[in-house]
Amino acid sequence: DVFFQRLREGLNPAAADTMPGPYGYAGFWVRVGAKFIDGIIVTVVTQIANGLLGILFFSRFIWMGQPAPSHNMGLFFAYTAATFLVNLTIGLGFSWFFLAKYQATPGKLALGLKVVRADGSRLRSGRIIGRHFSELISYIIMCIGYMMAGWDDEKRALHDRICDTRVIRTR
Repeated sequence: DVFFQRLREGLNPAAADTMPGPYGYAGFWVRVGAKFIDGIIVTVVTQIANGLLGILFFSRFIWMGQPAPSHNMGLFFAYTAATFLVNLTIGLGFSWFFLAKYQATPGKLALGLKVVRADGSRLRSGRIIGRHFSELISYIIMCIGYMMAGWDDEKRALHDRICDTRVIRTR
C-alpha cells in the first residue's frame, strides 16, 4: 500500500524516509497544537450559542424572577437537544467551510498544515463530513485514534485512515 502510494506521488518507493511534497507529513505534536487552536475557536462560538439558547429557553425564569419549575423536564430536554444540535452544526460547519475553502482549519493554517487525499487532491464535501464524524470516533476511544499519528509511518490518525486523508506540512 505504501509502496504504490509513493509510486503514485512520484517519489522513490524504496526510500522509507521520503515524504510527500517538499515538507512532509505533519507530526503528532504539531497536529495537537492545531487541534488546540481549533478547539478554542469552536468552544468560544458554541458557548456563545449555548448562552443564547439558554436565554431563549429560560428567559421567563431569568427576567421575571420566577423559580424554574423542577417538574418541567420537557423544557430541560428540549434545551439539551437544541444545544446538542447547534453544537454539532457549528463543529461540522467549521470543519466543512475551512477544509472545503482552504484545505485546512484555522489551527492548521496557523501552523502551516494542509489536509489532502492520498493522491494530493482536495477533499470533497462527502469526505469532509465523513472525516468530521470519524474524528468523533478518534475522540470517543480515549483519543487513541489521535495518538495513532504518533507511530504511523505516514502520521495518519484513525480518522485519516478511515477517510484516506493525509495532513501535510506546507512550510
